[in-house]
Amino acid sequence: MRTFFLFVLLSWVTGNPILAGAIILLILGGSYLLYSRRLYWFRQAWRDRGRVRELRAELAVNPEDAKARSDLGAILARKGRFGEALAELEKAIKRCDDVPDTNFYLGWTYLMLGNLEQGRAYIMRALELNPRFGYGEPHLRLGDYFFARGEYKEAVPHYEAFRAIYSSGVEGLYKLGECYLAIDEREKAVEILREAVAAFRNSPWYRRQQERGWGGKARRALRRAGGA
Repeated sequence: MRTFFLFVLLSWVTGNPILAGAIILLILGGSYLLYSRRLYWFRQAWRDRGRVRELRAELAVNPEDAKARSDLGAILARKGRFGEALAELEKAIKRCDDVPDTNFYLGWTYLMLGNLEQGRAYIMRALELNPRFGYGEPHLRLGDYFFARGEYKEAVPHYEAFRAIYSSGVEGLYKLGECYLAIDEREKAVEILREAVAAFRNSPWYRRQQERGWGGKARRALRRAGGA
């Protein structure tokens, strides 16, 4: 309806319905690109590729640059290339053992490679250095370790710790809600999933770009729980 009224207004202002239609199509197309999750991830992947090339070039000149090695390992971990990330981060940690980022990414990498004890140790070290590091992401990734294995009761305290730090994190709220559903605590699940849906709706546009998938999952889980 709003599009129709905009078309009428633009037709009146321009005196040309064809031009008015073209303007509306341009506005709609621009809005789609602005909010497109695929475009967001494409831009991010493009930046990451460029940054990886820069860091590898820096390390070719100075292999002892622990900060560059740590940054490279972090990007590789984010891209899911955990085997490559481990090689970089294990070298970096020797000089960056007091840096939360290096400890977190090394811990997360160990988790993703199935090493719980070492992974947890490094993640807890990151939290010791900065209890609010990454808006609670260390807690989120520890929860993910147990969530992926169907160990929902073990995942709950980690997701709750994430929620305490970052109460509008849609991904963590959705996963916490799923955990409560899995352990038959439906009322808690509905409460948390409603929080997740509300957090997504109230997020700024750039956060909705990043968490659109989690927002959709939260809505579907809420319907499944009988709360929508």
